[in-house]
Amino acid sequence: MHHPPKDSFFHRLSNLLWAVIVAATVTLAIYVSAGRLAMALVDDRQASILDALNARLPFTVAASGVSGSWASFSPQIVLNDLRITFPGEPHQPIELAEGRVTLDVWRMLLSGRLHSRDLILSNLHLRARLTDDGRLQVSGLEGAGRAGLEWLQAFLLNGEHIELSASRVELVLPDASQRSLRLDLDLRREGGRRQLDGQLYDEDGSRVRVLANGVGNPFRLETFTGELYLDASDI
Repeated sequence: MHHPPKDSFFHRLSNLLWAVIVAATVTLAIYVSAGRLAMALVDDRQASILDALNARLPFTVAASGVSGSWASFSPQIVLNDLRITFPGEPHQPIELAEGRVTLDVWRMLLSGRLHSRDLILSNLHLRARLTDDGRLQVSGLEGAGRAGLEWLQAFLLNGEHIELSASRVELVLPDASQRSLRLDLDLRREGGRRQLDGQLYDEDGSRVRVLANGVGNPFRLETFTGELYLDASDI
């Protein structure tokens, strides 16, 4: 079998590729080890993490526990028994059982700012009222103000994956009757393309499902192009 000379181009290239593979493997091992070590320290830094979050948010986040985990080469922050309070409604917090945030390390290194890749909210509890003129008033969000609503809008537009699971909506209708609804929502973004899969249903079998797919800003309909599918049963 013929072997290339040790000083040939292909021999030097193979040596370089081997060195790159070894360096990448070592770097990945250091990254994973350092990440797991950092996540293990989250429990001891719960108050500091919440203080850092609240310093960057237009609302206040309180949680009974903060922990860290490691999944698919990405760090996750898990907050339990969350209460989110906007300045205008300090006595009407939005409550949920768990918030799980997967951090985007690469974007954080490039920008020096906090970036998430996945946000999963479990057992979100919303209280809302449908007014006579068709407006939906959500308790807790009414005090968000312009700055808070603009922040929420930007967050929804920039998020890559946002999921609401096993959420509850206590809805008061214009005639003062009440409905207890369940809400599941999955919102994904790839570049400028957005996909939405949402279901709203109750214990009596009434169900509404919405599927949407499009490009642009859905908060500015003149810039948004896409398709919407609506399926309703036993309404």
